[in-house]
Amino acid sequence: MLTLFFKSIGALNASINSEIYESDNLTSMIRDNNLTYSNISTLKILSGNFDITEFNSKDFSNLVEFSVESECFSGEIPYGLFLNHQTIKVINISGATSSNEYSFANCQSLEEVYLQSCVSIGQYCLSNNAALVTIYLPSLTTISPFAFYDCSSLKELNLPNLETQLTTNSEGYEVGNYFSFCTKLKNISLPKIKVINGLTFHRCQLLEYVYAPDVELIKREAFLEAGPLSKTEFNSVSTLEERSFYTTTATVLSFPKVTSIGDRSFGISNIQKIYLEKCETIGVSSFERCVHLSEISCPAVKVIKSSAFTNTRLINVVFPQLTYLSVDGDTGSQFEGCHFLQIFSAPLLKEFGSNSFKNCISLESFDAQSVVEIGNNAFYNCQHISKLKFPNLEKIGIFSFANCSQIENISFNSLTEMKESAFESCKSLKNVEFENLKIISTFSFRNCVLLESVDAKSVEEIGDSAFFNCQHLFKLKFSNLQKIGVSSFENCSQIEAISIPTCIEMKESAFENCKSLKTAEFNNLNLIPAFSFRNCDKLSKISFDMAKSVANCSFYGCSALQTINFPNLLAISGSSFENCHNLARATLPLVTVISEFAFKSTNLTIINFPKLSKLYSESFMNCKQLTKVNLTGLTELVGDSHFSGCSESKIFVLSNLQNVSETSLNIFDGCVNMDELYLGDKPPKEFNEEVFKNFSKSIKLHLPNSDSWKNYVSRCKLSKEQEYIYKGIKMNHYKLSNHIIPILIAVGAVLLLTIWIVSCWLKRALDKQEPVDKFSELLNSMDPSAPLL
Repeated sequence: MLTLFFKSIGALNASINSEIYESDNLTSMIRDNNLTYSNISTLKILSGNFDITEFNSKDFSNLVEFSVESECFSGEIPYGLFLNHQTIKVINISGATSSNEYSFANCQSLEEVYLQSCVSIGQYCLSNNAALVTIYLPSLTTISPFAFYDCSSLKELNLPNLETQLTTNSEGYEVGNYFSFCTKLKNISLPKIKVINGLTFHRCQLLEYVYAPDVELIKREAFLEAGPLSKTEFNSVSTLEERSFYTTTATVLSFPKVTSIGDRSFGISNIQKIYLEKCETIGVSSFERCVHLSEISCPAVKVIKSSAFTNTRLINVVFPQLTYLSVDGDTGSQFEGCHFLQIFSAPLLKEFGSNSFKNCISLESFDAQSVVEIGNNAFYNCQHISKLKFPNLEKIGIFSFANCSQIENISFNSLTEMKESAFESCKSLKNVEFENLKIISTFSFRNCVLLESVDAKSVEEIGDSAFFNCQHLFKLKFSNLQKIGVSSFENCSQIEAISIPTCIEMKESAFENCKSLKTAEFNNLNLIPAFSFRNCDKLSKISFDMAKSVANCSFYGCSALQTINFPNLLAISGSSFENCHNLARATLPLVTVISEFAFKSTNLTIINFPKLSKLYSESFMNCKQLTKVNLTGLTELVGDSHFSGCSESKIFVLSNLQNVSETSLNIFDGCVNMDELYLGDKPPKEFNEEVFKNFSKSIKLHLPNSDSWKNYVSRCKLSKEQEYIYKGIKMNHYKLSNHIIPILIAVGAVLLLTIWIVSCWLKRALDKQEPVDKFSELLNSMDPSAPLL
């Protein structure tokens, strides 16, 4: 040390490995004293003018300690001064006023850094120093991003003069990352900053105490994956930007001055309790998937945006100032999946969006009597909610209360709009009352299996499957109902009577499988659609005075029907009354067309449809009680097997029949008791040659007059025996009272039966060319015991 007393003025003095040396510069000092760079472990610049730009840390491969006194150097530490140095442990450059980028980065052994006069440091200046535990920067005011990045052993840091920094990255985000991945940092003092920049404490997983009493704004992802912040207070913070505490490990936080919370601020974090006494707006997904959050105090909040509390552990929630759970097209889901939420109170709440309380399976009490609109799926699957009090409710969205299995009664007197599936599968719902609702939408009450009563006097339209499978529904009040949708009341097995005189439109399967339905009255309905009353097997009385058309299978399987009367009906579609096994009488004065299977397997005994002109396949097939058929207006048979299996039918009056499908072989198949057939003046076009082939009983053929015989003879074939054969029927002439009368002899290829008719009556009919109905009267007078139709 005595050598210091003799140092030359202006000469550089340094301690190298505890020995004092003097020279003009460091290079000559090492050279002149025969020192080896690699052997130098400590280097202290004590006095003189030190040119730090000439210092190359790579030459000092085993350097452990480096210091420069303040009078020796003042200015900026150059870029990468000790970058990637492997042995340096202590650095003290007390006169440096600033430090460039990467100056001390990635020094794996660096433990202590002293920069007493430094006011600014560049990007990554001290980054990736895994052993660094002590940093002394009392004058630091400016810091660049990633300055202390990944100093994974740093536990404490005091930056008393550091001021707010705002740095923007290439994507336009304000970022910091100043202390990112300082995974052991517990305490930090930043008394002068007012803004904590983005990603400042990213992955500071042990951070307990941040002293920053004047901070007003916390930027995007500032505390991303940081925590537990157990000793930190944020008493001056007014705004939290998006993701500011995203995935934080903090459990309890208080922000007494915060007025707004940005989107995803605390998402997927460990937060358990949070206090936000002045907060008015909670952003999108702010606490989404905070699965430990059980308590929140937010008395001033007015707006909560979508997914704010999705999948949290909240139990009891009170928001006395809350007005909206949806804003500007917000999708909702604010409390979706909160399985532990039991009580929700927001007396000023007016509107909430889709999925707001979806799957809140424990929700029991909901107090929001100012609500006017509820979004889609709002209470979907809230299995414990039982009472709904919404005196001002006007609109309900899709699936709003679907699967709410404990609701028993609903009464919404102000409701004007209800969308699809609003109460679908509410398994305990019994009574429904609407004062002003005009439309009950599709699936609204589908599978409400205990629903008994519906009072909706103002309803004008019911959508598809609205009450499908409401198995206990029996009481309906619809004073103004005009339209009924597809399957609206299908499978409503307790409805006994339905009378809706105002209804003018009904769609398919409206009352299908209503097993208790006995009477149905729709006297202003023009069209009875397909499957409307199919399998209503107790339906015995129907009234459709204005109906003009019956669609496919409308009354299929209505086995209790005995009589029907449709005074204005024009057309009957396929299978309309098929399998109505007890249907014995049908009054259809205006019907013109009957389609396939329309009356198949019914119990009809008489057919008298005077306007019927066209008949399709199997229309009356297997009508085993049918004895008489009077279809005087029938002109065309389409298809086959129209009367197949009508084993008791004796008389068929088809006196205007003109067209028959040539391929039809089974029109009268199984009509084993057929006695008489009335045809027109000319043979129909065109009976198949074998239409009567399988008959074994004689049949009387009645023709309008004597000239008709000529028309039929022209269609006959001559057998080898010179007999006339018409469609397999032998025809002969017989003399009665000196008149030659044309007679249908027999049916089949072998049998021949001569029918004797009282000549005077028959002569009168033939000579005067009486029409078939007059002719029938004559025959009736012959045999009063068996009058024709």
